[in-house]
Amino acid sequence: MYRMKRPRGGSLLLLLTPDELLARLATLVPPPRVHGLRYHGVFAPNSKARQRVVPAAPEPVPSAPVTEARARTTEKPRRVKSAEQPARTHRIPRG
Repeated sequence: MYRMKRPRGGSLLLLLTPDELLARLATLVPPPRVHGLRYHGVFAPNSKARQRVVPAAPEPVPSAPVTEARARTTEKPRRVKSAEQPARTHRIPRG
């Protein structure tokens, strides 16, 4: 039995069997590998007008040469992705 905050259809209580409850909850779960947010109109990925409303990605800042003082700091070096590394995929190879 579920007590609703506001009356729906003239009733405050909803009586469900376990199967009915699970069926209603299952409709709220999105299908696998589907994005929860979809863009429409000018925000859609292939829209011709998208470049007018979505800002361009910032240009990379050229890195400064490493000096001795900077080399002695305790900062961890940043990871730089080399062109030789293969791109990650979201697929799991079957063995």
